[in-house]
Amino acid sequence: MKSTIWAWGILLGLSLPSLAGAAGTYSAEKVYTDQQSGKVYYNVERIDLEAREERVVVQMADGQWKKWDPSIRSMRVEKDQQHPLLVTNYADNIEGGMQYTYDPEDQEVVKGKVFRSSPDRKWGIHERLYFEPTAEGYMTKVHSFMLRNNQTGHTKEWLRTNYSIGAAWLSDNRIIYSRLDGKKSNQEEIVIFDPATSQLERIVFGNLRGVDPEKGYVVYTLNKPDRPLYVLDLKKRISKPLKDWAAAEAYLPKMDNAKDATADLPTDFDLDALPEEKMTMKIQRDYEVKVDEASIRVPIVFEEKGYIRIPVKPLADACGWQLIKLEKQNGAHRFKLVNGSRTMELNAENSVLEEGTLYVTPDQIKQLGYKSVHVTYNPER
Repeated sequence: MKSTIWAWGILLGLSLPSLAGAAGTYSAEKVYTDQQSGKVYYNVERIDLEAREERVVVQMADGQWKKWDPSIRSMRVEKDQQHPLLVTNYADNIEGGMQYTYDPEDQEVVKGKVFRSSPDRKWGIHERLYFEPTAEGYMTKVHSFMLRNNQTGHTKEWLRTNYSIGAAWLSDNRIIYSRLDGKKSNQEEIVIFDPATSQLERIVFGNLRGVDPEKGYVVYTLNKPDRPLYVLDLKKRISKPLKDWAAAEAYLPKMDNAKDATADLPTDFDLDALPEEKMTMKIQRDYEVKVDEASIRVPIVFEEKGYIRIPVKPLADACGWQLIKLEKQNGAHRFKLVNGSRTMELNAENSVLEEGTLYVTPDQIKQLGYKSVHVTYNPER
């Protein structure tokens, strides 16, 4: 099953007017204004090169223009997201990998896991994407959805599938998504999950295509060969057919068009000549792992299949362990973890490697000669 959910946001690459500057032809969109500093952030595209170039540029409060590191291609602001999200060329900024945001208060690029928060900010969801070996010996893609209690920090795998489910928050702090019903017919259904009570409710058979969380409209297709479009009013629990996608869009939030700001650029704008604004980067480490007397901060700790998963590399770096990559077996990962005379092999049977991060359990850490492992949620501010 493939769930294609309608999404909205600021999109770079839409057709915008252009400006012939000193060193190229440019288009620009205004993305974000920092009210505190007066800085204005733009996505700029140089459009007359063989290879398209995208950069973030900043107009300072004094009118001076600066550019960002070329590895940061664009910025976007998403509803209910605390900080602007960044699209980068960093190796780990891949689908399902690490996310990068910009903290304007500290003027830092922040690397970490971005959780989409519920309207009341009490819950967050994050989609992991990785591959794992099957019994048949090939690798299969896994969509794993983590649910975090933002008050306690407890994070667990809430749902695991081999397809995208189009999960979205509703205004009442529940999650709506598509899934296969698991019965012999294997029909697609749209369900709502309440993280506070763990209750699951089916609302209709079909495939989720879009949601207006505020007004309670759900656009979906029926499980029929011609996939007819329907809209469901969640408040009244009444569905009606739709003629086409143009009719469906009337029930969905309006898409933010690119905010054309090409006219804001100086007539002699020259991207190459702009000075680069220097910024620091930090890793968001919201969890503290205490291994005997040593305390190490890590980006995330979560529960999966009854096991607590802790990223091993920050611990290895802090405690002086050796982490040695071994030859893969049947396409699956293998590592050797060494602490003095104690050694263990980490593989697909006893550990998790996903999004470029290797995870171990507290019991495995104890096998390296430690007596206690404790995890606390202590968010960095």
